[in-house]
Formats: sequence, structure tokens, C-alpha cells
Amino acid sequence: MHLLLRTSLPILLSFTACIGASRNNWVPENSSTTVFPSLVVSDLEGEDHEFPQIFSERKTLILFAYRREQQNDLDPWIEGMKPLLSDLPEFRLLEMPVIETSSAMFRWYVNNGMRSGISDEEARRRTLTVYTNKKEFLAQLAIPSEELVAAILFDEQGKAIWRAEGSFSEEKRASLRGVLERTRK
Repeated sequence: MHLLLRTSLPILLSFTACIGASRNNWVPENSSTTVFPSLVVSDLEGEDHEFPQIFSERKTLILFAYRREQQNDLDPWIEGMKPLLSDLPEFRLLEMPVIETSSAMFRWYVNNGMRSGISDEEARRRTLTVYTNKKEFLAQLAIPSEELVAAILFDEQGKAIWRAEGSFSEEKRASLRGVLERTRK
């Protein structure tokens, strides 16, 4: 028995590590019921957006980040989405920093800091910061952890139809393009 554990345990751990490291297009058990929660969020230009009503126009990819340093992971996603944005007018991209609920003064400080750090008006319009209970918000969207950025595509009803986690890759873009093309009206 001891020999069996010594030989099979490393194999099992390697297999588990491969599964854990491969979080491309993860689909939670309840993905068919994952719908964006109802809330109102302001972009960095100060315009309010009502969710899930915002999705009625077109499919929307939201990039979720939870810490400032994750912007380094979002930038390649944003750059990588440019071909899809130009090819598919029914597709939209939003960035959504998710920050723990805080005081109005803290929210003002964070929003003004982000606004002053982003000179591109289009980038300010696509950045919508959510101040909420992070644990509950992530659970509602079936996001397993805030360790990696998440990319979730929502359809016109606000239902999650594609998702990926972590760094951008050409494979993720191709997978997303396939879903967008298959679900075109």
C-alpha cells in the first residue's frame, strides 16, 4: 500500500496541477444560470450604467480585476480584443475593477485616481468600478477566485455564455471569436 501511494501520489498531484493550471474557458456547474446581478455602476466619465439592462444592445465582454497590479494582466486582453471590436460591431468590451465596499470618500479618491491616470476618454468610458461585497459578487458570477483576472462574455440578457481566467492568449481570443460568430444574429 505504501509503495502504491508513493508511486501514484506524484502522478495524481501532477494531473491535479495540470487541471488547476488550465483555467481557460472554465465553465462552472451553474453557468447556465449565471446572470449579471442588478446594480448601477458609474464609468470614469461619471455616466451611470444599469445592469443587466446594459446588455440589451449587444454581447459584452467584461474583464474583471480585483487589485491595481492586475492591470498588467488586463492590458494584453484589451489590446487582444481590438480585432474583434473592429470586426464585430455587435461586440463591446468593458473593464470592471471590483473593490470591497467602502466609504464615499474612499470611492471618490479611487475613482479620481483612476480617472487622472487614464487619459484616453474611451478607456474611461469602458471602465466601471464596482464597490461591493467582493465575496458575494464573485459568487454570483461563479468566479472562483480573485487571484486571476476573469473575462466573461455576457449575451443580450446578461447571461454568461463564455469565460476565461488569467492571461490573454491567442487561443482564448479564437475561442471567444468562435462563440461570437456562432451566436451572431
